[in-house]
Amino acid sequence: MAGSFPSKVLPEGPTFDSWLVFLNVNDAPVDISGTLFCDVNSSLKRFPVSPVHLLPFSPQTISLESVVFPGGTPLGSTMCSAEFQYSGKPGYVVGRFYGASQSHTYGLYVKLGIPTF
Repeated sequence: MAGSFPSKVLPEGPTFDSWLVFLNVNDAPVDISGTLFCDVNSSLKRFPVSPVHLLPFSPQTISLESVVFPGGTPLGSTMCSAEFQYSGKPGYVVGRFYGASQSHTYGLYVKLGIPTF
């Protein structure tokens, strides 16, 4: 969720500030990258997430708006799914999504499932 929430789902379509948060729980650094697949006003768009170097036990926060709206202008109601890959041992990166409405009336919190192979 980035930008404004659809008004048919929540009244007045609140605007959200949203973040991806990753934590490397291994004692060696890893690199993570990915792609957001977003429905922007009923059109599917892909947004690459720039590679991030995660140090051991150090959280990294990525603003979803900075990826989806790089010019700072919201594209309207935007819902996304994502795929991420990382180097290192399977199961050693923890990911979360957090979004809060600017009025602090609504909040979203989702565990990101990162598959292990």
